[in-house]
Formats: sequence, structure tokens, C-alpha cells
Amino acid sequence: MGSIIKRGTTYYMRFEGPPNADGSRKQVIKSCGIGTSKRQAEQLLRDAESQVNHLEYHHPTNLTVGEYLSDWLVRIRFTIAESTHANYVTLTHAHIIPALGKKKLDKLTSSDIERFYARLQGAGSNRVARGRGLSPKSIKNIHGVLHKALLKAVKDGHIPRNPASTEFVDLPRQSRARISSATPVELQRLIADTEMGSEWRMPILLAIGTGMRRGEVLGLQWRDYDPIQRTLTVQRALSQITTDNIIIKGTKTDRDRVIKLNPSLAEEIERHHERTPYNKPTEWICACANGSHHIPRHFTRYFERVVKNLGIGITLHGLRHSHATALKAAGVPINAVSERLGHSETSTTMNIYVHTSPAMQQQAADETEALWRRA
Repeated sequence: MGSIIKRGTTYYMRFEGPPNADGSRKQVIKSCGIGTSKRQAEQLLRDAESQVNHLEYHHPTNLTVGEYLSDWLVRIRFTIAESTHANYVTLTHAHIIPALGKKKLDKLTSSDIERFYARLQGAGSNRVARGRGLSPKSIKNIHGVLHKALLKAVKDGHIPRNPASTEFVDLPRQSRARISSATPVELQRLIADTEMGSEWRMPILLAIGTGMRRGEVLGLQWRDYDPIQRTLTVQRALSQITTDNIIIKGTKTDRDRVIKLNPSLAEEIERHHERTPYNKPTEWICACANGSHHIPRHFTRYFERVVKNLGIGITLHGLRHSHATALKAAGVPINAVSERLGHSETSTTMNIYVHTSPAMQQQAADETEALWRRA
């Protein structure tokens, strides 16, 4: 139970507040204000204790949003993947702190956050001069970082609730991005146009023939290739944090997977291995001329130049989409396609990558016609 104490002419209330972040007890002594009567002080005490009981009370803080976020980023450094942390740092310092950093942490409201998102969507924090805003997906990524940080601020006892909760904040409507895929003819042109002996030929062929992610393709080592079974084991990926910082990490689902290769691709790999100079041994299947692994962004830039010259409207990640769509159109079971792509759920494969082609729609129309005639 709390109590009221009088010091001079001012009443103070003493009560047990929410526990500290380490679980220790926290006693609060707070002035009821000059001129407050004893009855008013007792009512203030009851109100404060009710807030504590309903998890609505928080210890006053002088921290700004920027100060708290900077400290939070330091504390979570070794609790998440390095690439994830680097992304958090970028989004926080490029967008959140410039807009909300000077505001007191315990004064930040859901309205402040919604106005912040509206500005991002309208002009973009660093794109004002060009008059272009951020996409709903980019704003959702920023929101994810802010929400996670403020959730920890609640646990730390700095604020009573998370003002970034979607219970209070409406995010910009996000439409599903359409991923372009290449036709079989376009893929044939792409394979033919990639020069034999080029250091980029093998990564492109692997992306087309396996549906692997960019980092997984570049992370393949010779010990992952089984020439007898003609399989590749995907167990790592290269991730580019900054221009000079490239790390080796596990797969996106943290599970290894084995991909069976078609004979032509397996033969390409074996010929590629034979061409590897003996004076420059390398552990990487996709290696630079000096034997080191490729830079992920260099691979993307090279691919963009190639498809631009060929007039093919597809991204590097679009090869993954093309691979999945082609397999589904050929009648490969969706669970086999999902396993090949490294998805934990087949619904992910269906929702993102696999769409009906005109031929599949024609087949559906033909089957409907047959049912119609029988009826």
C-alpha cells in the first residue's frame, strides 16, 4: 500500500511502481504539486496505484527517441544477424532519428508516427528534391524497426505502451509486388549470350537451373557438389553488408537443402571445374579470376547490363520466379518446387512465385468446356 507524506506545505505520495528492467522493486516518491490538499493527494495516489496495477504507469524518463534508439542498437548488436543489424542501423539513422529523434521518448504518440509515415510516403526523408516518396513496403520495413525498439522501451519501463502498435497506427496500404519472369525463349537467349569461360556464366546458369537466391549461388563451394549423384547442397549464402563487408551466413531458413541438377547443368559444372587454373585453386564454384568469391552487388550489376542489352525485362531475382513458374507449369508437385526453392511453407511458393501462364489458363478453359459438354 502506498502512503501520503507531508514535507513543509507540500504533499508527496510514496508507492511501489513497476519493477525495473532487471526485475528489482522500484519505490516511487512523487510530489502531488504545490497547493494540493490531502484529499486531492490521496486521490492522486489511488490513480497512480491503479495505473501500476493496469500496467499503464511508467517511470518518467528524459531520454529522447534518438538517444534510446542509439542505445537500443548497441544492445541488440549480438542478438541478431549482422546483416539484419546493419539494415536496422541504416533505417534508423536515415529515416527515424532525423524525423523523430529529438522528441521525448515518453511523449511520442501514435499520431506523431502516422504523420511521419505520411511524410515518408509523400516525399521521402531523403528524396524531397526529387519529389518521390518511399513505397509502402519500405515504410513497413521502417515501421518494423521502430515497433521492435519501442516494444523494448515498454519492457524497460520507459513507456506504458507501444505507440507504434498497429492497434493504434495505420500503415500505408501495400499492394503485392509483381515479379517478372522470363519466357523459355528469353532464357535460351540469356544462356547463349553469356560467354563461355566468362566468370559470370556459371552463376547465371545456376540461378536459371536451380532457382537459388543470389547469395546462395555465390556461396556454393566445390565440397557442396556431388558429381556421382549430380546434386548441390545449399548450406550457406554470401550477404553484402557494406561495400567492403561481405559475410558468410546460413540459408534463409537455417536449413540445408539438396538440389538435384539436370544433366546439362551438371556437365556445365564439370567443364567449369576442368577450366579452373591449377595455379589458382579455389573453394568457390563461382569464383573471380583470382580465386576469391564474387561480390553479390557486382553480380547484380553485370546481370542488369546483360538483360538490358538483350531487351529482356527481368531482374536477377526474377530468374528464381521463372524457375518456380516453369516447374509448376510442367506439372512438378508444389511441395517439390517449394523444397527446391528453400521455402518453409508451400503457401509461400504459391503466393509469391507461382502464377498461371496463358497455356495453363487455356488448359483450364479446355477442361471447363469438356465438363460443360458432358453436362
